[in-house]
Amino acid sequence: MWGVERFFLKILDIYQEQHNFIFSNRSSFFKMGGHGHGEEGANPLHSSEKLDLSFNPEERQGLTTEEVEELYQKWGYNELPEIKVSLWWLLFIQFTGTMPYMLELACIIAVAVGDYPDFGIILGMLFANGFLGFHEQLKAAESLVSIHVI
Repeated sequence: MWGVERFFLKILDIYQEQHNFIFSNRSSFFKMGGHGHGEEGANPLHSSEKLDLSFNPEERQGLTTEEVEELYQKWGYNELPEIKVSLWWLLFIQFTGTMPYMLELACIIAVAVGDYPDFGIILGMLFANGFLGFHEQLKAAESLVSIHVI
């Protein structure tokens, strides 16, 4: 059996366990293009039977007030923690990572061989990349703050 097929069979096993659902013939799932065409009941989403999607309001139950108070005492409010990060740190981390390291190494090599025009261009790329990334990080932080306020 191929590795990919084994992987998908494992996913099918997990799906069956979680949804109390059984594929009638697991191998036909792969032979027939993943849908078990030609087999009755191979996949309930592709069968002629209608799924019962009706909703019974009596089955809908929420937490009681006592349960809510108990969970509040145990876990606190359902909110995201506020994490403060220095702007200097945000700027610094823009110059770390694979691509910035490669550009920094290229700058060092350009200076070592005396190719100063290339050094200037690569350094400009490094700073442009860093400041654009810093700007994007600031916009993302502002968006997160606006979501947190809502």
